[in-house]
Amino acid sequence: MVDDPTIDELTALLADLRSGSPDAVTRVHGLTVDLLEAIARGIVGDNATAQDVVQEVFLRLIASRQRLRATDGRELRAWLVTVTRNACRDELRRRSRHHEDPVADVPETPDPDQDPASAADQFNEDLRAGLARLPEPQRAVLVLRHVAGLDGRELGRALGRSRGAAYALLARAERSLRSTLAEPSNPDVASRHQSEGLGDPA
Repeated sequence: MVDDPTIDELTALLADLRSGSPDAVTRVHGLTVDLLEAIARGIVGDNATAQDVVQEVFLRLIASRQRLRATDGRELRAWLVTVTRNACRDELRRRSRHHEDPVADVPETPDPDQDPASAADQFNEDLRAGLARLPEPQRAVLVLRHVAGLDGRELGRALGRSRGAAYALLARAERSLRSTLAEPSNPDVASRHQSEGLGDPA
């Protein structure tokens, strides 16, 4: 994951967080909520559920803060990312048990006469629909790599795999997503996504 100033801020909050400071939890939330909601939204497919997932993540943080093994802000953020992914997986399992369709509300074929802004929105919907049709491990690795920016080591930790296995899963997921996006109803989406850098892990 690319370095940013929040790492040092998270590191500085660890002692207060372990001591049970409510303010520390609030500040950790403020520093990480956008990232965690973006991850959750990419995996579960909608904003409301993503917000619920992240709320659950912070409840878990509060419950386990005194047992945290994180020694710095990077490890704390990695813990939060891993818990977010696991909470998303729990939510998808719950949906599966209740036979809920994660793509039921995804729009169908785009209007060819739409303006560029609408076309961009449709492209994002296509990506969301494509992700929703992938198995959860593939969906998760794509979101963790391309949304959260995790590197190979961080991917492996979040997914419970070795670095090599995480990259192998990423390659399979990228092939699956390109295949899904290249369906006859929308043949140009995959090439547009390719132009944005899909399939080029660092």
